[in-house]
Amino acid sequence: NAYCQDNEISWIDWAAADADLLRFTQRLIAMRRTHRGLRRETWLADEADAAWYSATGVPMTIEEWNDPHGSGLQLMLTVDEPLLICMNDGPEDRVFVPPPGAWSVELSSDPALVQSDVVVVGPFTLVSRSIAVLIGR
Repeated sequence: NAYCQDNEISWIDWAAADADLLRFTQRLIAMRRTHRGLRRETWLADEADAAWYSATGVPMTIEEWNDPHGSGLQLMLTVDEPLLICMNDGPEDRVFVPPPGAWSVELSSDPALVQSDVVVVGPFTLVSRSIAVLIGR
């Protein structure tokens, strides 16, 4: 358990740290501070708070939840502004279909989506093993 060690096991060599990973983590922290839906103090109560969709944009079915090869899902959080978290855990790029409307990319581990002012309207591709957080406009 490195978290309880005060020695070389848990020390971080900040001079050799992965700069891209550090920037991504800093953006995650800033995003959590900015969006109330990511700072909940209670469990999600019902579908009014959150909804789960497949990559194709339809609500998740029991079969999809139990599919060991399913590799794309979306979580819609609806506190204050709508937040859509798209996750591609598969080995291949995958097309995601967000709910209707315009979505701005707040954060992504997909290099193609990290440019500022990216707006998604309709299907978009998320590279393998990546995540994107979109905000409804």
